[in-house]
Amino acid sequence: MAGTRGKEKFKREQARIALLDAGWATLMERGIAPGLDRVTLKEAIDRSGVPRTTAYRIFDGPEGALAEFRSALLERIQGGLEAEPSFDLVAELLAESGEILASGDATAKADLFREMIRIGFNHRLEMLSEAPSWRAYVSTLAAMRFSDADAAPTDTVDVGSRFVPLFEAMGEIFGFRPKADLTWGDFASILTAVLDGAALRMLEDPSFDSFSFTGDPDRPWNGASVLALSLFLVWCEPDPAAEVPADLQSWTAFP
Repeated sequence: MAGTRGKEKFKREQARIALLDAGWATLMERGIAPGLDRVTLKEAIDRSGVPRTTAYRIFDGPEGALAEFRSALLERIQGGLEAEPSFDLVAELLAESGEILASGDATAKADLFREMIRIGFNHRLEMLSEAPSWRAYVSTLAAMRFSDADAAPTDTVDVGSRFVPLFEAMGEIFGFRPKADLTWGDFASILTAVLDGAALRMLEDPSFDSFSFTGDPDRPWNGASVLALSLFLVWCEPDPAAEVPADLQSWTAFP
């Protein structure tokens, strides 16, 4: 009897893997920004050949079969994600710029910040262009903001929240803060949503062929980096507590 239960468990796991594989394959056919709202359990069943009754036994949870399936697929996507690579790049750039940061020169600090944005978002474009899991992840988060909570997976972390400690540190280093009642969390969510959307559009639209899709520091500005700098200029202001805030007005210059 124990051997029979073991075989059943093995077959069940095989069916689960087949359904998730089918869901992922279907997702990757849904364009440049394939959120989980664009794949269904029925499609995975049809594609995998797993019997419908088996599929609904596997994804039998309190939120419903579709939500359980999407949650399992999201878990698989999250498991394949690297830690946010932008953090390491920013840390490296700051480590190489100690003299500028210690100089007390507001214009030099602004120039450094501008370079961090340009290089960082060239890097982010490269990441999004080469990692389907990241595209599926950020698209899913965007879709979840506007969908029924009972019909979408909820066990995830907002991408924007990953950036809050980074933006807090940058605000302290460069001497700026969000305006009015806007928190760093609010700003991070706005910035990541707008910029990832711009980056995905750039990857899809052939009219952006002249822009850079690599992290090469010699590459020019791309649409996402221009938007990023513009959002910082509009949504942030000098922090009166800072000794030498970066000169925000000089951020408008794009060499």
